[in-house]
Parts: sequence; structure tokens; C-alpha cells
Amino acid sequence: MTAKSEIAAGDRIVHPELGGGVVRRLRRGGRALLVNFDSNPRLLLEVNTREVNSEFQGAPIQSGSDISAGAPVSPETLKKAGKEPRSGLFRRGGVRAGRASDQAARTLEALRLGVVPHGDLRASSVGRDPELELVRSDLDQAAKSGAARVFLGDYGAGKTHLLELIEREALHAGFLVGRATFDAEYIMPSHPMRVYREVVSSLIYPDSDASTQPGLAPLFRKAVQDEKIGAEVREGRRGLGTHLYLRPALHYFKALEGVDDPVPRDLLLDWISGQRSEDNVELDAVMRALFRSSKTFRGGARIYSLKDFQPWAHVYSYLLGGISVLARRSGYRGLVVLLDEAENFDLLGTAARAFAETVFSCLALAALGPDGVTFDEKEIRKGGFSPQRRLPLMFRRRQHLYLVSAMTPSTTGEAVLRRLIPDERMTELGYLSQESYHELSKRVAAVFETAYPEMAFGEKLSRPLGDVLWSLMKNNHIDNPREATKLTIEFLDLIRLRSDALSTFFADVKEKLG
Repeated sequence: MTAKSEIAAGDRIVHPELGGGVVRRLRRGGRALLVNFDSNPRLLLEVNTREVNSEFQGAPIQSGSDISAGAPVSPETLKKAGKEPRSGLFRRGGVRAGRASDQAARTLEALRLGVVPHGDLRASSVGRDPELELVRSDLDQAAKSGAARVFLGDYGAGKTHLLELIEREALHAGFLVGRATFDAEYIMPSHPMRVYREVVSSLIYPDSDASTQPGLAPLFRKAVQDEKIGAEVREGRRGLGTHLYLRPALHYFKALEGVDDPVPRDLLLDWISGQRSEDNVELDAVMRALFRSSKTFRGGARIYSLKDFQPWAHVYSYLLGGISVLARRSGYRGLVVLLDEAENFDLLGTAARAFAETVFSCLALAALGPDGVTFDEKEIRKGGFSPQRRLPLMFRRRQHLYLVSAMTPSTTGEAVLRRLIPDERMTELGYLSQESYHELSKRVAAVFETAYPEMAFGEKLSRPLGDVLWSLMKNNHIDNPREATKLTIEFLDLIRLRSDALSTFFADVKEKLG
């Protein structure tokens, strides 16, 4: 298997069930990948990094081989090559021939892998209409002056799934979306640069296509074409021209449009994305040297340091606020930042918790402004060198940032957030009801019937299946609605492909239910 550290956005990989595809971005510190597979190029699917390969049995996979980068891989083909398919129901022939453009087929492909389908939110969202209405209202507010929301839910309540739904809602509403999932090893809430880097490196766009790379580059390409933004950057006296970091980033990004060598542009993007923590003086010298003889782009755009220092929370919230303004000025509605597994706050030591609280404070202030938070902005201590300490806590008093955090309740992190933002910004997620599972099985069955017109189930199957899902959930045999959805599709696949296996399926269910 390909080591996860060797995989980068833009690489081609092969999945044993889904065939070949292109990696669009890494998630969870490289443990998961978002991939556009050749079989469904308009769909972005998440897969485990350990499940993919860039080579087959030590040799590169050629496009003309039995296991080509663009073809679905069947169990028979894998067996011929000496590789068994991984456990679980295997779909014969991969994606159905001639159906790659069918919306229902694409929806099923996403749901099989446990991700939210791009084009059909309804198929995977049940029982969350009140929460999504709140989100839509928040998005409208964020487009004007910023907003924030914290979702509290026990394990299995579907917090991560809800964040994925919010991502789709935000994209549909015209926002840029970035996401960070906290963990105990690297993306810790006490390290603001790492949180920022994860968010901006994962940025996705409402007007993107399969060829669009995540990150800041698409936003910068659009921004530097705007004459008003360009004038502000050149003058450095007003608007985006006053931003300590975005001004030099946009200044040199525009200048590098006429440079064939991609390396300087990559170095610049690495710096502004928080990927480059080494000496900024060297990068500044490289940029100045490139345009020393240019009358248009010389001087006046110094590159300042961005460090992985814990006391620099205000620097990175200042950056995110600036990016939200830049997004708004470039034709989008703003920036949405999704923070998952915020309960990892509890795993930090005492000193680290204090830094993490400052991170949450700065982000809440950037989203809600001084009048929207429940603490005094003077409590925030600024770290850094003199230029960083002089930075305002907000780039603009009216920014276009929507901050959404998800965590389990009754944690120290919850107590911290309750001290920072008003109670009306805290929303508790209950478990789905039995009727919600009936609706879930009904919707999934309807999508299945659309994808496979020869199949017809109706209420006679979907309602009993909903009862089974409810029982499994109530008895802790499945953990969340995502698993319930995948189990429903697996069951329907059994009916379609191997009706003889149904007795075994029901025996397994009976055994699990005791």
C-alpha cells in the first residue's frame, strides 16, 4: 500500500472497488482522502488512505491493463491478479455501465462510502430539518456580519454527518468552506497555526469542478483580476491593501502570473497557507529579487512570519477574517469554518487548554464581533513579534465568517464555549426517532429504485427495515445514521445481487438483536 505521507493532492490512486481516481485533498492528517474517481468524475468521495494504491504488486498500473486507472474493478479481475477484494458486499462490475451520469447512481456511490452526496442532500438527511433551518438563517447573517453555532451531541447523534450537510448547504448558498477535525496528535485546538492550515488547505468552492484544487489559489486567481482589489493592494493604504498578510500574498501572486516557473508561486501559497514555518526573510528576499527590475511590482509588500506558536491565535483569526472579506469582495458570500471533534479540548494539559481557549475566543470574536460574544476582547493576550502584536483582533468589524463547531456535551470544552458565546448559539442534537429511521430507509429505497428501475420495494420493505435500523441503533449495534444508511444499501444490494443470502443476513440481524 502507498504510505499516506507519499500521497498528495493531485496524485492518481487506485481503489480496489472504485477503480482509479485523482486525490483532491487530504483529511484527518492524511488518514483519509477526498477523491474524484474516473467512474464518477463529478462526485467527491472520501476513502481511507490505507485502502488505496498507487501501484499494483510493485508495478505501475497501466491504462491498458485489466486493472486500469479508469475502469471499475470486479472481484473476478482482482482474483486473477492475486488480490482478493476487501470484506463486505462487492458490487459486481463496479459502477453500472452507462449510468455514470445518473444522479441516483452517484448518490448511492457516495452513501455506500459513508459520505454526503453532492447532489442529493435529501437522501441522507432525516430528522435534522430544524438544525438546517438554523444553519440557513446563520448563513444569511454570516453574509452580512458573521455568525457562529455550536452543535452538542452524544456519540452516535450524527454530528459529523450534520457538518457534512452544513458544508453542502454553505456551498449551495455561495460560501467557501474549510474544515478542521481536531485530534490528539497533530491538529490540536491549542495550536492555532495547525487549525488555520487545515482549514485553508481544505478550502472548497461553490463554483468548483473536478479540476479545481482545494486551497487558496482559486480565490487568489479570482481576486487579482478585480481592479478595485488590485488598486488597494498596490497602494497599501485602504481595504485589503492594509492586511499585513493578504496584501503581500495578493501582490506577489499577481506578479507571478507572468512567471513560467511554478516554484515561487508554490512557495508563496505554502507561506500564506501556513505550510511554511521557516524563515520568512528568505522568502521575502526571493520575491523581491524576482521583481527587482520591475517598475510595476517592486517594493512595498514585505512578507512577515507565520509561526506554529501557541500564543499566535489572534494572528490566524485575523487571517481567516481577512479571507472572509476577500471571499466576499471576490463574488462569494463569505467563509464557513467547520470544526469537528472539539471535545479533544479535554485531552489537553492545563497550559495547552489555556491556549486552546484563546483560539476559540479569537475565532468566536472573528465570527461574531465584539458585540456578539460574552467576553471582553481585552482579555485576549496577543503574542508574536512587534508587527503581530500590533495587529487588530479583527481585520474588519463586519466580517463574513461563519464558525461552526461540533462536540460531545458535558466536557470542559463545552464549558469554555458557553463562556464565550451566547446560549442561543448553542444547539443540542438529540438522537433520531424511530419515525426518522422509517423515513431514512424510505428515502434510501427510493434512490435505489431510481438507480435500478427493475427494483421495486415500496412501504412493504422500507418500513420494516426502518424498524430493524431503529432496534440496532437503540441496542448500540450501530453507532450513527451513517452506518444505518450503509447497512440499508448493503441490504438492498443483497436483494439485487444475491437474494439467496437474505436468510444469512436476517440470521445475523437476529443474533445481534439477541
